[in-house]
Order: sequence, then C-alpha cells, then structure tokens
Amino acid sequence: MLQNKIRFKNKVICFVLNSSSFFLSHRLPIAEKLMNLGAIVYVLSPEDRFSTDVNNTGAIHVPISITRSGINVFQEFYSLVSILLKLKKIKPDIAHFVTIKPVIYGGFASRLLGLDNVVFAISGLGHVFSATKLRTKTLRFILKFLMKFSLNIQNSRVIFQNDSDRSKLVDIGVVDSRRARMIRGSGVDLHVFSPSTSRRLEPIRVTFAGRLLKSKGIILFLEMAKSLEKKYPLVEFDVIGDPDSYNPDSITSKELAHWGNVSSVNFLGYKNNISPLLKKSNIFVFPSFYGEGVPKVLLEAAACGNAIVTTNHPGCKDAIINGITGTLVAPQCLNELIIAVDDLIKSSDVLELYSLAARDLAESKFDVVDVVEKHIKIYDEIFQQ
Repeated sequence: MLQNKIRFKNKVICFVLNSSSFFLSHRLPIAEKLMNLGAIVYVLSPEDRFSTDVNNTGAIHVPISITRSGINVFQEFYSLVSILLKLKKIKPDIAHFVTIKPVIYGGFASRLLGLDNVVFAISGLGHVFSATKLRTKTLRFILKFLMKFSLNIQNSRVIFQNDSDRSKLVDIGVVDSRRARMIRGSGVDLHVFSPSTSRRLEPIRVTFAGRLLKSKGIILFLEMAKSLEKKYPLVEFDVIGDPDSYNPDSITSKELAHWGNVSSVNFLGYKNNISPLLKKSNIFVFPSFYGEGVPKVLLEAAACGNAIVTTNHPGCKDAIINGITGTLVAPQCLNELIIAVDDLIKSSDVLELYSLAARDLAESKFDVVDVVEKHIKIYDEIFQQ
C-alpha cells in the first residue's frame, strides 16, 4: 500500500467518457481509490445534470463535446478536437478511455499528442457490432480501421469484459493480445446490493432494468409479461428505465404509452438507485442481444438474490451460471423466454436455489473491491514500464 501511495501521489489520471452518469455508476469506485492514493482525477464528459455530482466526489469534471450516438462528420470531428484540446491542457499521467467513441477519439488524440500511458476500456462493442443492417455493416467496417489506428499505442492496455469481444478484436488485428487484459464487469458493491431479509416469494416480482432499447430486449420482456400476466394475475412485472431519445434503437414515448394501455406492467421510470427495487424482486429478466460487456445490472440483480433469465449472448452469458444461478435463452427467442420465466414462477424451490446461488456468485466473482484492485494493478504495469 505504501508503494502505491508513493507511486500515485499527485499523478494525474484522466477518465474520458460519453456520460457523467456512466462514470458515477461504473467507474467511481476506481476513481475514489485513486484519490485515496493521492492521485488527481479528472473526468472528461459532456456537461449534463450529473456533472455537479462528479465534482462532489472530489474528481474534477471537464466538459467535452461528444454524443453517445450519431455519425455526423462535423460533430464527430469536433468531438475529436474537443478531447484533444482538453488532454493537451491537462497533460495526464494516464488517460483512461471508456466506451467506443471515447476509445477511438481518445486514441487518435493520444497519438497526436504523444501520450503513451493509455488505458482503453471496451465495455461491450455496442449496437454497431451487433446489428445486421447494411448501413451498420459499412460503419462497422470503417470502425475496425479507426480502432486499429487508435488502439495501437505501445504502452497502452486494453481492458475487455468478456472473451468474445477480446477474441473478436485480437483476431482481426485491432488489439495486440499482449496488451489485452480481462476484467469481467465493473463490479458490484455487495453492501449496497444485497438480498432483503423481508423479501417473500409471494407475490413474485419479475423485473427489467436498463435503457429501453429494443436490442436490450425491452420489447421481448413486454411481450413475455403480456403472455404470462393472465396466467399469473398475482405476479408483478416491473420495468425500471426510460426511453433513450439519443439512441435510434430506443422505444419511443408513444410506444411506451401503448404498452401501458395493453398490459399491466408497472413502468417505474429512471431511478438513480435501483437497489431497493432489486431487493424486492425475485426474477430479473434481461433478454439483451446488444453488444454488451458484462451488464452491471445483471451483477447487481444477482447480488440482491434475483434468479436471472438472460440470453446466451456475449456478456450476458458471462454473468450467470446456467442452471445454477439462472437460465440462458436464445437471443430474440420469445418462446424460450416465456418458458424460462414460467418455469421459475411455478417452481418456488428452484427459484430459491437460484436466488441463493446468484448471491454466492456475486460474492465470489463480482465484488467491486476486486475489480478496483485489478485496475490499480494495470495502472501499476503502465507506470513501471
């Protein structure tokens, strides 16, 4: 610990992300550890309602111009310039880029500025690497070349959350396997997310949480709920989250209103803290076919003792043990999803076993304390070279 304090004292670590809220939900524990070791932490992300919360953590928020989606050439060039100018001014000892756009633009900026100490976090390959439309395939082809240029920095490390993403980018020559590192997910605070001692199996609550994107399976969840709610009138189906107006894959407010009229699903909206709701839930359903890393919400649900139903899809399948902590279903297969949830609702014994095993898995594999220490080791590797 003393060596770490000496090594990190007054070092400038700069996180670059496309969302302040993502920093708070997925990277804050790492930043807090770094600040405890004496580092100065900057967070570069768009100015939004969460920016003040970033400053309140002790980190320094610096606004940049970057969108989570969209491919307007002028806007994207402005994003690159915005990141480059801020990094030039801050002169970080380590720059840590998170999610695809910051990774690509941050890599470009780092190469132009001669920054060698870089960490890239591939927290899923996103919609572009999972969609099949011709336009998206063309964009994916371009992205491969951009990423190969951006990620080819000698003293960098590339963190993956699942084996599929790692293999995909290593196999096509985007990432040198010697610089690839595996950290399965962003971890979960096992004290905040824990099973409720007062939770009962009756009435059963079935929950979805996340951005309401079609590729994250929200429509499949709603179709499943509509199919089962008549068979199980006492079961509660909850949706936590709002439409994402910046993402073309999101359901619209009009579609949300339609589902409110044709089903008895409880639409709870966006919540800053979903722990109390997950503690009340019994079954967590996440039928995603999106380009996930390891979805943090699956780890949080498991830590709260939820049995999990999710897809046999990269990232999602890495968060459960099939037949032990939950059930894997084929992506975009509504029938399998209905059967899996139906089986858990009608079998309280299996549901309880899955619940206990899910918490055990979270404790053994997904503790945020372990995730933070793995990041510190990666920073150490970079400083020692």
